[in-house]
Amino acid sequence: MTTVGPLLQGRNLIVKRDGITVLDIPNFTIGRGEVLSLIRPNGSGKSTLLLTLSSLLNLNPERTCTPHGAFGFLG
Repeated sequence: MTTVGPLLQGRNLIVKRDGITVLDIPNFTIGRGEVLSLIRPNGSGKSTLLLTLSSLLNLNPERTCTPHGAFGFLG
């Protein structure tokens, strides 16, 4: 029997802009086959999170984010 791991795991996901921390997620795991929805007010970091996960922003060098498949978003 083969155990299938998570789609995406991350640790110490921190994004700073002009010295201000705009995103700080200590640990997260997204399982294969999960469907997630981000519903938050404007300016709460939804796009920053998704762009960060898509590697479109430079991240803190201490962060760890390990993708094990494909993901995407509509902005």
